[in-house]
Amino acid sequence: WYQRRVREAVVSTQSTGSSGINAEYGKQWYQRRVRGEYSSKNKTLTLRTYNQTNGRIGNVDQINVTTVIKKRIEEIPRRFCFQVTSADGKVLVFQALSEDDLKNWMEIMEGKEAHYAEPMQSAKLRVPQEMGMEFVKNCISKLSTLGLREQGIYRVSGAQTKMMKLISVSFEEKNINAVLDIDDIKVIASSLKYYFREILPEPLLTFKLHEDFLDAMKTEDRDQKITNLKNVVSQLPKTNYDCLKLLIKHLNDV
Repeated sequence: WYQRRVREAVVSTQSTGSSGINAEYGKQWYQRRVRGEYSSKNKTLTLRTYNQTNGRIGNVDQINVTTVIKKRIEEIPRRFCFQVTSADGKVLVFQALSEDDLKNWMEIMEGKEAHYAEPMQSAKLRVPQEMGMEFVKNCISKLSTLGLREQGIYRVSGAQTKMMKLISVSFEEKNINAVLDIDDIKVIASSLKYYFREILPEPLLTFKLHEDFLDAMKTEDRDQKITNLKNVVSQLPKTNYDCLKLLIKHLNDV
């Protein structure tokens, strides 16, 4: 079997004024529901726009596929997305209907995970706690200065390249105040998330106390649950405790 039916997906494209589905990634997007058929022998993807209401098949476009890459949520503020690049350099970003649907697209089209250079991956354990704490303080201070009324500062990710540049400058070049010169609120928020997710050698609540936190939450009694949590939190190392206190206050303000 060289041809396999691909499920429906939502394709994000830039309008070009033509009847096909031609797009360039990173410009102004709109959405159309499509159905596709992929030939693994010829590496061609045939797309047909699809009206979900009346079931009518619309315009048809055929793409000679060169690469298929799964997109990270940090790059594009939508889940279940993957990018298809054609032989003539056009790029389309598809949003599948679910995680399982995304796996089907990737399997059928032999897609790959996105790969980015992670500047801090090898240096993960070399970041002093004091430097990390200063970075967190600077991020939160700058976010407070820019204003916390903007919606979705942690839900919508900032530009991946800008975020990674800030991380690199802050920790590899040891310019921990670099964030204070950034005015993009989503880049700062994304960098703060990246710090907790990727740079800390272990979670803020520590591996050691993981089971204790789970046990503290098992009781149905609210007052007892609060007491249990206070007891476990008090066992955190001082730097972790101070950072957690700062972060919780910030999230409450957000």
